[in-house]
Amino acid sequence: MGHTAKVLVREPHPYGYPGELVYEANRSRLRHALWEITASNVIHFHDQPYLRRSSKWRTSLLEKLDYRTAKLMNKRMVFHFHGSSVRDSRERSKSSQFFGERILVSMPDILNLVPKGASWVPHPVDLELFYPNRKEEPGSVKVGFYNPQNEWGQLRETPRQTSQIIHSMPGKKFQESPATNIPWKRMPEYFNGIDIWVDKMNFDFYGVSACEAAACGVPVVAHIGAEEMSLVPDCQFLNTDYVKLGDTLEYLSEENTRKYIGQRCKEFVCRFHAASRICDIVQQAY
Repeated sequence: MGHTAKVLVREPHPYGYPGELVYEANRSRLRHALWEITASNVIHFHDQPYLRRSSKWRTSLLEKLDYRTAKLMNKRMVFHFHGSSVRDSRERSKSSQFFGERILVSMPDILNLVPKGASWVPHPVDLELFYPNRKEEPGSVKVGFYNPQNEWGQLRETPRQTSQIIHSMPGKKFQESPATNIPWKRMPEYFNGIDIWVDKMNFDFYGVSACEAAACGVPVVAHIGAEEMSLVPDCQFLNTDYVKLGDTLEYLSEENTRKYIGQRCKEFVCRFHAASRICDIVQQAY
């Protein structure tokens, strides 16, 4: 693309994404944020400005100073919303002050929660990192799903419900293999060690983990709303809900079926979610 980027974060991401610059001290955070605002051509905010209210600050004048500086300097800006910042009513009230800027969303089911004119940017997948490297092992069919440790994540992902359905399957053919506190760089190893990925079921679209699992040749089970399905008509993920999840798992109990569906899922992700394609979409937004 001909661009270089610096990623400033307030604290290390629990998944351990590479390339993040973490400045934990408030002075260092302020200095680097304003320097990058000045030196950059495009400012890409994720959910909120980098400089947010801190109990350690003695004045509120520093709050959103990076955003206000970028605004004053007439910098090109985009705000990229990822879900909770607009789904939760309290967070949405904070986010709405930035709705006048160029808006991107990571999931199309939240387009109705942001102003018209917002653009959906599909999840990018690094195909050099996520690819099939499986070692077939006899035994139970391993079913993977995300099992976050925080309360909000538990409510959002509902892993207990997925676990209960797996354990209720007759014959003990299935074994749960939840993803908990796994660094992002180790996720390819994890995906290549499971047989099925069950994505979040209480939203109307799939997450980035579904795409990364599919890139590894794993059949993906997800819930996609009718309106959202019109945006990905050739999506090969198995579209179901919690009521029919048991039947869907039973359908995938045969190895040949899993290989067939997994290959179709992989082809879809490589075609639609490849990072190179998503970079072109983001570049157009800039």
